[in-house]
Amino acid sequence: MSPATRSERQLVVVGFILLVGAGLTGCPAALPPNLREATVKPSDLPSAVADVLKYTDEEGKKEGAVAQENVVVAVDHGLKQEARSYELLWRGARACAWLTEEFTDKQRRASYAQKGVNYARLAIEIDPKRVEAQYYLGINLGQSATTKTVGAYTMVPKVVKAAEAARTADANFDHAGPDRLIGTVYAKAPPWPASMGDIDKGIEYLAEAVKLAPDYPQNHLHYADALVADDQLAKAEGEYGLVLNAKVPPEWTQRAERWKAQAQKGMQKIADKKANP
Repeated sequence: MSPATRSERQLVVVGFILLVGAGLTGCPAALPPNLREATVKPSDLPSAVADVLKYTDEEGKKEGAVAQENVVVAVDHGLKQEARSYELLWRGARACAWLTEEFTDKQRRASYAQKGVNYARLAIEIDPKRVEAQYYLGINLGQSATTKTVGAYTMVPKVVKAAEAARTADANFDHAGPDRLIGTVYAKAPPWPASMGDIDKGIEYLAEAVKLAPDYPQNHLHYADALVADDQLAKAEGEYGLVLNAKVPPEWTQRAERWKAQAQKGMQKIADKKANP
């Protein structure tokens, strides 16, 4: 799996507020020691930044919290050698985004989301036109919101802004990740005046994600969810079927299990709607 393929870490994104007190300058905040499951220590890692990057890419191919925490340790180690390394910073933002999906504990998820936002902001200061930092900024902002209950909807425009910047830079990144992110935001956020939710826009963006990356099951999953919300049940059923019958490479095993479980829930929701129109 390439460094840009762990997309599902992105899309439970509707809370949408930035963590209170998240510092956006200086080095990313350290993770509390009791939250770490990493098996690598800074002393185990090479000193050259190029070698650290190789390590983050190798470890980043693996699913699971341990590997992604190892990436975070390596990124922080590398930043001591080269504080303004865009390549290290965006990889750190990606690892944190993925880690927010690994745990149910809000404190742990909030810590990773805040750290991911910080990494991404610093990377954007270096190069605002590249896709990676903008994309993972949007994801981490959305994920941080899921740990909060007050003022959530004020963050929606910031998530969309980052995702739109990512889309402008490279719409194909992470299997059409920018369209998938924007579409999910529009599909799930409350409509005006509470927020900027718009189911028609959501379906439009998610349909584009399916068009750009039809072999990526999660695109069909989120498209189907939006279709159900719009009562396009027959079409949604077909999209869920594509998820359930998808053949995925071995490195997507854990994600595929989650996708299929979500698709099964979607199918049940359709059945319930049909039984109780």
